[in-house]
Amino acid sequence: MTVPRTPGSAPPPAPAEGRADSVRQHLLARAISAQEEERQRVARELHDETGQALTAILVGLRNVEEAAAGTRAQQLAAELRHLVEQTLRDVGRIARGLRPAVLDDLGLIPALQRYAEDLEAARGLKVRIQGPPATRFPHAVETTLYRILQEALTNVAAHAQARSADVTIRPSVGTVQALVRDDGVGFDLEATLEATARRQPLGLIGMQERASLLGGTVIVDSRPGGGTTVSVTLPLQ
Repeated sequence: MTVPRTPGSAPPPAPAEGRADSVRQHLLARAISAQEEERQRVARELHDETGQALTAILVGLRNVEEAAAGTRAQQLAAELRHLVEQTLRDVGRIARGLRPAVLDDLGLIPALQRYAEDLEAARGLKVRIQGPPATRFPHAVETTLYRILQEALTNVAAHAQARSADVTIRPSVGTVQALVRDDGVGFDLEATLEATARRQPLGLIGMQERASLLGGTVIVDSRPGGGTTVSVTLPLQ
């Protein structure tokens, strides 16, 4: 039923359901923003403090190794040096996963390419990234799209038993679309959603909520034996 209005009268109040949804969207946006800020802080501390401390240890071990040439101490120093080198690489990978500096400095495509390199090194998944490397999108769009695609690729590596995945970024007038296709085993989407609705299956709900904050959509298409395609569309305004 439509509430009649007299000239100059105030519009009727929004329905309670609409207000509740607006509040929920606002709180979710603030939570995600706070999460990104915390990720950035931790990533910076890992890079600046932990990374620098490990580098100093590495230099010290090299000095010990050179000073103790031909002794058991040299062998032990060499073994510790290799361990520190691996730890330093792991810290860098974790810091980039939390908040890649390249996302802020160079944009979405370079950040995805770097994440793809880390994923291939860690999980053996070959990821091909296609898109305009020099194109920049609004900050919120880049962050949201990166997190959604990061989640999608993590799902591929963890669950799909795939050898490769393709990510395609297609900007158009007013929107940007991203597709993630893998050659994995696929799954019955409807059955999975029904069976694990309370456990937010494969991060799908998180991806959808991130996209909805910007008025976007996430569509997942999968079938057993046919791989999986994740399609994300976000407005650029």
